[in-house]
Amino acid sequence: MGTRILIFNVIYYSIILFLINLGWNDPSSSLGYGYFILFFWIVAGIVLAALLYTKVLQPESTLEKIGIFTATPVVCIVIVWLILALK
Repeated sequence: MGTRILIFNVIYYSIILFLINLGWNDPSSSLGYGYFILFFWIVAGIVLAALLYTKVLQPESTLEKIGIFTATPVVCIVIVWLILALK
């Protein structure tokens, strides 16, 4: 996988997991962290689209395309849905 795609994914999931952890540890303010996550998803999506549009990220192989897909909120939403469904 391309280094840039990997760095983007690591930063993306580090921030998402940090915000989820904050919401999990402080349930009284979890709604606020939910808004932060939503805002971050929007910003990360815009940044990812800009990087793809300017050709800074150029996925060539199937693995790189999977890396781009995993940098979208779709995977996070599916995981949260599964966690809530299995409770």
